[in-house]
Amino acid sequence: MQSFMISFNAIFPVAAMIVIGILLQKFHLVKEETFREMNRFVFQFCIPVTLFLNIADADLSNVENIGMVVFAISGILILLVVGYIVLKFIPLENPTKATLLQDVFRTNVVILGLPIIQSIYGAENLGPTSILIAWTVPISNFLGVIALQLYSSQKANLRGTIISVLKNPLIIGALIGAFFKVFNLHIPTSIMSTLRMLNSISTPLALIALGGLFQFSSLKKNAKILAVFSILKLLILPGILLIIAILLGFRGVPLASLAILFGGPVAVTSFSMAVQMKADSELAAEIVVVTSLAVLFTFVILLTLLGNYGYL
Repeated sequence: MQSFMISFNAIFPVAAMIVIGILLQKFHLVKEETFREMNRFVFQFCIPVTLFLNIADADLSNVENIGMVVFAISGILILLVVGYIVLKFIPLENPTKATLLQDVFRTNVVILGLPIIQSIYGAENLGPTSILIAWTVPISNFLGVIALQLYSSQKANLRGTIISVLKNPLIIGALIGAFFKVFNLHIPTSIMSTLRMLNSISTPLALIALGGLFQFSSLKKNAKILAVFSILKLLILPGILLIIAILLGFRGVPLASLAILFGGPVAVTSFSMAVQMKADSELAAEIVVVTSLAVLFTFVILLTLLGNYGYL
């Protein structure tokens, strides 16, 4: 019951924001074009600010968790490579493959990571999770752009792909944050307060836009893909990676952080990126919604098993 409540309390606000968007759409309180403009604003401005702050604020001096970070990045890269190889043998349209490839390694760790760890271990033990987020979020976004570009209708050469990646607003935000961090640049309090306000509206706006653009009519069409993908994303793949992590000696907060990174629902930013880069945004929205709801139950399984065996 405790595991269920921890997961429920962390995920319910995410689901609630999506439902608000759906209701605004259903009762025609907000036009579809407004939702699209909202999504564009979040993608091009708010989320880059979030990434900038995550990196510029992060305490990266603690080297005790370097093993956790290396394992996390290695796991993300493995999921990307294996996903790309497997999708080559599956007869799907390129936009659908692009969405599935980026979603297999993208997780809502920013929204879920800190609340869940704080619920289990207390606020004083958030360090490892913060470090994990600071490293994996920009890397996941960078690789997400590459994953989408691999199936782009515009066949870009290597130079074109690199330019496309570097022009992505999410990558720009992450690089500017890294620049400020490396050179220890000071940000005036007034500007920092403004950026934090923008950061605070980033996720709610993205989730409401997701709900507003969500189309239930296609759920039946994609039911098989959604079922198979959700089982792989939320249970099978994190199960394999967490077994490897346990064998390598990870325990406690680092292991719980990895469980959230690999076993959490798909990141809402993947939908924004799918829209902007002309992937299957309809499927992307469905995956975010379905995994955000299903994770209420799959997290119970993962956390209960890890806790019962004394790994947490």
